[in-house]
Amino acid sequence: MHISMASTNAYVQEQGLMKKAGEWLIKYGKNLFIVGGKTAWSKVSVVLEPSLKEYEIAYEVAIFAGESSYEEVDRLQKIVPHGVDLIVGVGGGKAIDAAKAVAAKLGIPYVAIPTVAGTCACVTPLSVMYTPDGVFIDFISHPQNSILTLVDGDIIADSPVSYMLSGIGDTLAKWYEGIVCARGHEDHVPTKLGLAAARICLETLTEYSEVAIKDMNAKTPSYAVQQITDTIFLSAGAVGGFGNQNTRACAAHGVHDGLTAVKETHQMMHGMKVAYGIIALLYIDKQPSEEIERVKSFYRKIGLPTSLLELGVKRKLTDEELSKIAHLALSPTSFMRFMPYPVSAAMITEAMKKTE
Repeated sequence: MHISMASTNAYVQEQGLMKKAGEWLIKYGKNLFIVGGKTAWSKVSVVLEPSLKEYEIAYEVAIFAGESSYEEVDRLQKIVPHGVDLIVGVGGGKAIDAAKAVAAKLGIPYVAIPTVAGTCACVTPLSVMYTPDGVFIDFISHPQNSILTLVDGDIIADSPVSYMLSGIGDTLAKWYEGIVCARGHEDHVPTKLGLAAARICLETLTEYSEVAIKDMNAKTPSYAVQQITDTIFLSAGAVGGFGNQNTRACAAHGVHDGLTAVKETHQMMHGMKVAYGIIALLYIDKQPSEEIERVKSFYRKIGLPTSLLELGVKRKLTDEELSKIAHLALSPTSFMRFMPYPVSAAMITEAMKKTE
């Protein structure tokens, strides 16, 4: 059985969108429970709240604790007021993942309002779960996707450039992981659609990333920033949305999962660790050295990490630590299970040593 949940029900990107968000939200609910990151909500509320009041939309706000953990989802679920008909996640991928998990548990539709272009969480029916300390556990698949995703181009352009850089790393993986996962399923129509979306990711990132990073540094909501934002959200979400397990995340995200065992990497964003994982994937998959160098060259051009040092690990990891990374990457809940062939701990540690 192949189940496709291609994307959000409705996706809107526009500069200044939060000023008229009530016009969209009222179509889906009148009583909102908003889960927002502290910084994200402080920026969004100033322009969003007047619009909610204009359309007489009732709402309560819960500040997200910081990790998409089962404990946080349980906490939030317990404080959702009676009568809420729409859950709204405001912030980065973890805040949105927690909000959608609460919505799924309660059977309530949810809306995503991303404030940074860091992952495709705002258009996917998945929640990646961590311990309260930030160590990967697993991911949950939900029976619904977001009913609405609202992207304010001004808010994205005003966010730290590091989030978009992380989003570029996470989205680049859609191509390199997708073509590996798809082996043996290339003639399957949903897989073809997923791979087509993955190619759009690759081509758009290659063309616009350098300019978008420059414009983000200048806080300019340019055409390049718009292109990269739509790619990180919409195109990236469509890869797994159409292809499901045939174009799902695999070894690059698996290495990311393993890296969460190293405390120093907790300060690094998801997509930065995934970017490192792409290089490891290329070594695991025995890709040509020319292709590996092409990826590294792109990284150096825009500022993605090519080493553990650039991920904040300022020491050489022991063989025991590398083994711990490999075994966490191979846990039954890790994305590594979507590789089309068996991967051993030795293959992962060898790939990381080559990467280093």
